[in-house]
Amino acid sequence: MALHLSDQLPALLLPREDGPINPFLSFQVLFQCKRYSGSVSVAQVRDFRGAMMGRADKGIILTTGTFTKDAKGEAVRDGVPPIELVNGEKLLDMHEELGLGLKPVTSYEVDVDFFEEFMA
Repeated sequence: MALHLSDQLPALLLPREDGPINPFLSFQVLFQCKRYSGSVSVAQVRDFRGAMMGRADKGIILTTGTFTKDAKGEAVRDGVPPIELVNGEKLLDMHEELGLGLKPVTSYEVDVDFFEEFMA
């Protein structure tokens, strides 16, 4: 099954059984997910790029952590296939924006000033 960008959820890759939305926009994408509390290094981005060579037009690395400055630079280096980096904060923002796997919660903060006259 090929992965194609959905016209309804442009930030996510979704499997499509009915073929690509537009054959001119179809391309091969590889992705890697890393469950980290720390940072993904430049070496890990390079290793992923090596695995992509000849197999994909673009790569995506998702992490629950962050990326080092050098890793970010490597991802957009000229002359090689691009790698999109999605850190934990961006991943959460995407889930919030699309309502994926999240339930809205209403929260309240106590207004201490309101109760001050009753505390005397």
